[in-house]
Amino acid sequence: MTRGGSGSGTSAPESAGLLNPAEGGREVHVSNQSALPIAVHLTSVALFFTAAIALLVTGARPQSEVISSVYGNLANADAEEGALGKTSTEFEQTLSFDSNWYDQSRPVEDIKIDHEALHITERDQGDFTPQAGFEKWRGAPYWMHFTQMPVAFNRAPEELAKEKLVIVGHATERASTPLFMASIHKHGLAAAVSGEGTWWHNIEDKNMGLKAAMMKIPGDPVVIFSDASDSMYTCGPEEILSRFDALGADLVVGTETQCWPPVAEQCVGAGAAALQAGMDAGMEVRSDGEGK
Repeated sequence: MTRGGSGSGTSAPESAGLLNPAEGGREVHVSNQSALPIAVHLTSVALFFTAAIALLVTGARPQSEVISSVYGNLANADAEEGALGKTSTEFEQTLSFDSNWYDQSRPVEDIKIDHEALHITERDQGDFTPQAGFEKWRGAPYWMHFTQMPVAFNRAPEELAKEKLVIVGHATERASTPLFMASIHKHGLAAAVSGEGTWWHNIEDKNMGLKAAMMKIPGDPVVIFSDASDSMYTCGPEEILSRFDALGADLVVGTETQCWPPVAEQCVGAGAAALQAGMDAGMEVRSDGEGK
């Protein structure tokens, strides 16, 4: 053996007998132990926990039978040969969409703020003036980049005024929400979508998009406000209104009972609390123009 790197560098033979003064002169034998049992044990433990986690995750994920039966197995549509034998692009080509959308705002190029051209690169976030009717959202990041929230209808305004139900969603690019768009077309649902041509800042964009849509929707229809990118509809306006009337409520708010990914504070048990917090945080959709 060597100490401190000195000596010949020759180590003691394996299993050599050593006298250890700390052991009272008793002879200590050192043998070379195989690492195989330890490796096998650690591998077994790792496989066990991996299997347990996979079982929990698989069990928590929402079932997709309804979606699969109506629109095919989209989970496999991205595969080279999915359940429908098509790629996702080919699958989307089988869907039908509303051919006309009626913009209710100025072109997005006209509402975009060019900071450099206006020499306002150093302006504070709270110094940007929001669209009239959105005074309570002054300071929202959206108003640093746009002067209005764009809204478009899938019906001409005079036709939308006859509708008893209107779907409202927010999407910065309608083409990126094929199931939402295809489902409202398939079931003849009138819709107003905000945000086309803008980009996402935070949840305030959706809330302001709802208000922008409601400020433009004519008449007094029932309004459904939902996600767009991960939502779709499976029935027409008659059935939706019938079920809504049966509830006997003026306002119905839904929360998920099973989320993916499974975030506990947003799922079972705490869903109502999360909804209330969201309402308290700014679901204000009526204004007299003075922010009251």
